[in-house]
Amino acid sequence: GLVVFLVSALSLGPFLALNQLPQVFSRLFPFKRGLCHAYWAPNFWALYNALDKVLSVIGPRGFLRCLTLCALSSFMFGWHVHEKAILLAILPMSLLSVGKAGDASIFLILTTTGHYSLFPLLFTAPELPIKILLMLLFTIYSISSLKTLFRKEKPLFNWMETFYLLGLGPLEVCCEFVFPFTSWKVKYPFIPLLLTSVYCAVGITYAWFKLYVSVLIDPPIGKTKKQ
Repeated sequence: GLVVFLVSALSLGPFLALNQLPQVFSRLFPFKRGLCHAYWAPNFWALYNALDKVLSVIGPRGFLRCLTLCALSSFMFGWHVHEKAILLAILPMSLLSVGKAGDASIFLILTTTGHYSLFPLLFTAPELPIKILLMLLFTIYSISSLKTLFRKEKPLFNWMETFYLLGLGPLEVCCEFVFPFTSWKVKYPFIPLLLTSVYCAVGITYAWFKLYVSVLIDPPIGKTKKQ
C-alpha cells in the first residue's frame, strides 16, 4: 500500500501543486470531447457513426425503402421460408405506395400476388367465397384509390403487368373449379399448389426486381434544408 501511495504521489503531486489535476482527468476521461476522435477508432462506434451519417443522408423514406427491400429479399432468398412471410414486405410497402406512382405499382403487384399466394392456407369449402370476396374488395379499393391519387401521372400498370394480374382469375378457376373434376386429382393432387406457387413467384420476383432497381436508380430523399 505504501509503494502505491508513493508512486501515485510522485506521479500526481506536480500536477496537484500546479493546479493542473483537472486537466489530467479531462485527458483521462475526455467526455467533453465527444464520442470519437477526428479519426475514428475501428470499433463499434465507427459503425454507429457511419450508419448515423448514412441515415441522415437517405432520410426516413429512403430507410423505409431499404427496410422493405431487406424484408422482400429475405423472403426471396431465405431458407425454408413460410408463405406468410410475404406480409413482412407488404406492410412497409403499403407506406411507400402513397408517395410515388412507381411505388404504388410495385405495391399493387406485390400485394395482389402475395395475398393470392396465401389462398392455399384457407382450403375448406366455406372459406372459398370469403377469401375471394375479401381479396377482390381490397384489391379493387387499393387500385382505385391509388389510381385516383396518381391520376395525373402515367398508368400504374403496363400491358404486361395488367395481363399477368388478370391471369390470377383463370388460375383460380382452374385450381378450384376445374382441377377437382379431372382424373389428375388423385394422381397429381399437388398440381394446384405448384401452379399457384410458380405463378405467384413470377409476380413477386418481378416486384422485387422493380423495387431493387428503384433503390439503385432513384435519388435518395434526404432531409429538407431550412431556408
